[in-house]
Amino acid sequence: GNSDNYQAGLVSKPTANTSDYASFSTPSTPATISGGDQNGAPSNGSGNLNGDVLDPEDTESYEIGAKANLFGERLSLSGAVFQTTRKNAQVLIDVDRYAQAGEVEVRGLELGVSGNITSAWTVFGGYTYMDSELVKGAVTIVDGQPVPSLFGGDPLANTPEHSFSLFSTYRVLPRLTVGGGVYYVADRFGGNQGGAGGGAARVFAPEYTRIDLFGAYELTDRASLQLNIQNAGDEEYILRTNGVHHADPAPARQAILKLN
Repeated sequence: GNSDNYQAGLVSKPTANTSDYASFSTPSTPATISGGDQNGAPSNGSGNLNGDVLDPEDTESYEIGAKANLFGERLSLSGAVFQTTRKNAQVLIDVDRYAQAGEVEVRGLELGVSGNITSAWTVFGGYTYMDSELVKGAVTIVDGQPVPSLFGGDPLANTPEHSFSLFSTYRVLPRLTVGGGVYYVADRFGGNQGGAGGGAARVFAPEYTRIDLFGAYELTDRASLQLNIQNAGDEEYILRTNGVHHADPAPARQAILKLN
């Protein structure tokens, strides 16, 4: 199917170093055969929709934000609040009956920083808060009768409520720069093993904090060595969940030395 898409935005500059903006957009993506909260390939429908080309899934995105430049425009600060609603996912609505009625929603806040505090000190990072929800999912068939989704109100998989990152470097000598980063991700919903309101049946990937290290040395004006140590603390954590029974572990400590 086809879908019309729109985008509108408004930007103002209260001062020379600050700006405010608001935006609205309605992107569309190929429909999936999922319950609205998993990735999938474009497909024909299921059951009564078999043979029908599904309409695209429609998204409505709202965002209001502000930006400011400091220290002679060397450092940029940003903040925004947003809401994204995705509709039209195919879900089971009755016994052997499907419709494109699935809906998910994410509301949140983003804060960011990037640039130079001094000519030698750089910082990049931010904080994100996301409140996600499966607004309308597939019904569950119990004794031959449809029961409203047991998972309605659940958060979306792999969508942490809190995440934070900060990477910073400092040129300690004319040719030597050192730095590192810290990355925090709160626990993430992996799925619900069933049961009405089953708080105990919910599965989460635990929160984690990862630390990276960085070093660079200029051998000449045209060549430099760069060392990146990722997951320096050799933290064991789950990168992403794939339902209630499977998950992808994150890489262990890695050291990469490059000659540029």
